[in-house]
Amino acid sequence: MRCKLPTHYCFWLLPITLASHFAAAGTPGKCSSIPTCQPVQYCPMVGTPGDCTVSVQRSGSSGVTMMVNGQPTNLFCITSGTAIHWSLADSSVSFADMRFDPSATPFSKSSLVADANNDVGEAPSATTQSCYNFTITDCPVVSGSCGRADPKVVVNPPGFNKPNAQGKATPPKSQP
Repeated sequence: MRCKLPTHYCFWLLPITLASHFAAAGTPGKCSSIPTCQPVQYCPMVGTPGDCTVSVQRSGSSGVTMMVNGQPTNLFCITSGTAIHWSLADSSVSFADMRFDPSATPFSKSSLVADANNDVGEAPSATTQSCYNFTITDCPVVSGSCGRADPKVVVNPPGFNKPNAQGKATPPKSQP
């Protein structure tokens, strides 16, 4: 919903609104097991250099869809050190908050917020393959309820062999 109070009051209400929303949300933290990543779930896509872009968009009146490589998904996989740019795919959304458990996050902070003026770019860090459950909350610019999704991210250590387009692991790179 749109805050009709003076701006400084709205900023005080945001943490309270998010806290009450997250109390009912799924539990961010480490995954109980590490899912197998399909080639299309790697970000950037297998064989494509560069950063990873994850878009958040509304799905119905209160749902959230995470888009990776142009496809909706609840799981994406990334190599440690690759920057992730979280962005809004829908102009009707005022912001999106990606929340991780503070004791189980591959990032330097447990909450990453993207809005229309700022996409968040941060590279996760991992020395072993790990999986994290997190929560995405987005809120509309105009009245309406915030939406939520509870996706997962698998972070692979540097040098991890991604599968090729056929799903087979690529051979390790030879050392000079």
